[in-house]
Amino acid sequence: MDTNVLIDRMRIIEIIPQLSQGGAERFVVDLCNGLVMKGHEVTLIVLHSLDNVGFFAEEIDERVRVVPMNKKMGMDFCLFFRLWRQIRISSPDVVHTHLRGIVYSAIAWLLPSRVKFIHTVHNEAKKEAGEMLSLMFRRLAFKCHRVIPVTISEESEKSFQQLYGRKGILIHNGRPAYKLIQNEVDEAQVEMESMARDKDAMRIVNIARLGEAKNQCALAQAVKQLNEEGYPIELYFIGRKDGTEQQPGPIFSAIQSLLCPHIHFLGAKRYPRAYMYVSDAFCLPSLWEGMPITVIEAFSVGAVPLVTPVGGMKNMVQDNVNGLVSKGCTVDDIKALLIRFMEMSEDDKQVMRVASKKSYAVYSMDNSVEEYLKIMT
Repeated sequence: MDTNVLIDRMRIIEIIPQLSQGGAERFVVDLCNGLVMKGHEVTLIVLHSLDNVGFFAEEIDERVRVVPMNKKMGMDFCLFFRLWRQIRISSPDVVHTHLRGIVYSAIAWLLPSRVKFIHTVHNEAKKEAGEMLSLMFRRLAFKCHRVIPVTISEESEKSFQQLYGRKGILIHNGRPAYKLIQNEVDEAQVEMESMARDKDAMRIVNIARLGEAKNQCALAQAVKQLNEEGYPIELYFIGRKDGTEQQPGPIFSAIQSLLCPHIHFLGAKRYPRAYMYVSDAFCLPSLWEGMPITVIEAFSVGAVPLVTPVGGMKNMVQDNVNGLVSKGCTVDDIKALLIRFMEMSEDDKQVMRVASKKSYAVYSMDNSVEEYLKIMT
């Protein structure tokens, strides 16, 4: 079926716990926009409130209907019934859940079988399932074949089969193409230069909210040690900090305690790809991952990704081809990764940037939307 020619307009509900700055949330917004552009009727149900949604609220297509459910803290049992009522009233053809959305949609599985339920596993299956109650709901959904599972990388598919004993449908994440706008690039350039202690140092950017999985403390320690050993690096963190301004979280506090003048926090940015573009490389030293949107963003602007061998990154980045892959996730592993890149010739780095840019074709948002429509129809 050619999904560019719309035969039947579908009513599609996408369910996400919240719209904070994150990869899964970023992908769901892009998917909703892609589906309405194909002519479908899309409702985005957000389990929490719409507080602190950042830039995402402005990026949602105006044709997408957004419904916040204002979930209470902890396990909100009333939400099971409120969500069921909302889904029943909407009379959808497809209900597509993400993260904990699968748990609260459980009662809705009793709706007529014509309603197709899909769930995307955005991480390693066990990591995403979390605590026992959440895992129980997922086992039930997949065992009774009421919910079609989608995995986002070869690694997440492998972990899904190991945990649930059945296959998912592999659909890679995608990200819309981004046309670099000169004033955005100039702003990024000026901001990074104004903060740099060493104007001639290599610029490394990390784009992710501060969290245990992203392993930013190890990256910061590696950069501090390398500067002390005579390898000039300026490191820029872009994304939400953990904790609050009044009470900083443990990761931000730990990095600040290093007292390294070559480490900078820029906060969340609406156009992070401009910062990738003016940096020497993008580094994501995660301990675990699904298929990070930021690596796709790096490909889209021809930035060189420096990554650890976890999750989907093992398949996305070919070592010494379209980026570099470390041996592991320790501080020493990350130091070795950064040194490898610094010691490459400029010609070799340029070849790697070209290969990175070519890799984007595999992970375009258009491809992702088309693949989802195949299983939705």
